[in-house]
Amino acid sequence: MLHDPLTSLLNRQGFYELLRSKEETAEPIQSIVTLELTNFGSLNASLGSSTGDKVIKTSANRLRKIFPESSGLARLNGDSFGICFDATANATEIQEKVNDFLQRPFFANGKIVVLGARLGVAHRCEEDELFGEALVNCAEVALHHANKCQVDIVRYSDELHHTAQTHYDLQNQLRAQLLLSSTDLHRGDSGEHFKIDHTVIQNREGQLTGYLVSPQWQLPDSTLMDADEFISVAESVQATDAILAWAIKHTVSMCQENNRQGSGELSYCINLGSAVRFDTTKLVELLRGHLLTHEIGAGQIKLCISCRHEPNDSFQTFCDALTQCGVSLILKDFGGNQNPFKVLTKLKPEGVFISEQFDPERRSMNGTPDLLQGILEMLACCDIDSYSTFATPSVRHAERSTHYRIG
Repeated sequence: MLHDPLTSLLNRQGFYELLRSKEETAEPIQSIVTLELTNFGSLNASLGSSTGDKVIKTSANRLRKIFPESSGLARLNGDSFGICFDATANATEIQEKVNDFLQRPFFANGKIVVLGARLGVAHRCEEDELFGEALVNCAEVALHHANKCQVDIVRYSDELHHTAQTHYDLQNQLRAQLLLSSTDLHRGDSGEHFKIDHTVIQNREGQLTGYLVSPQWQLPDSTLMDADEFISVAESVQATDAILAWAIKHTVSMCQENNRQGSGELSYCINLGSAVRFDTTKLVELLRGHLLTHEIGAGQIKLCISCRHEPNDSFQTFCDALTQCGVSLILKDFGGNQNPFKVLTKLKPEGVFISEQFDPERRSMNGTPDLLQGILEMLACCDIDSYSTFATPSVRHAERSTHYRIG
């Protein structure tokens, strides 16, 4: 069977057959575009598979209308589609067409649905033997990178291939080391391969107020990978929950020990790195269980969470649950938000981590004058603390918030 029964489009095998047949003609395929619907997984889970099927069929029909000139259109799997072109495709034009059509609302089983898509694009290159099925693989590598970076479109390149291969190698190494260290992680020990970095947090007066606790991974070549990179690889092998559980267990033990020694005023901020895909319910229950069974004060445990984009309702629910069980919220990657004030008022974090992209001397971010000062003043007005690896300039209304230096 060479066609998908739900959409009547070519399936993956049919798509490959088409590419092989085109190679035998004077007009072989020049470009492949792979496309994946955004938010389809959550939509399918919340509205049910029958609605999901309707969404897939509607998307397929719209793609037929968008690309009537295409040599072939296929449903590769799930919510992923492939499109091939006889001429070199203009990726930007394709992306604009796709989002223009797909983002038009429609009804599916009584629900209003709005879709978007991410694209991976690859162009034929006979010197590198990039044609046929290999070209599809390249487009899917680009699509994977688009999903990972949460951007609309990525074009395949040699550099991207190298990055993907490196990431694939890291995935295999991590899987192997997780198997070797599974017992240690279960006990909350770091073991041989996984480390915990404790970076001091100080107030303006230089007094120790707590620690930033970051999970790290020691590679076979002894390179130490920081939390952001480590968690990114862990997410790709579905190991995020195990790593975060281990980091939490270690942090709670550290907090308990210091409390026994009379340092109950210190706080412990667990750095979740770039984590965006983890079981929020399981994480909250784990934290609640530790706080109930151990003598840990409210606010002693904090979570430093990536917030690159405006939070959705599920993220809001997660943050509210953290607050209810006595865990404070620190936001990181905050500078990329389109509406930072809206994020602050919606999530009400205790603090915001200001990354190194801010220049404290010029009070700017990425060359934009006074943006740092504006961010700090906004935090002060919202009574939200700031954290950074550098000393910040004075801020109006500074008495309403505190700046902490990490490191």
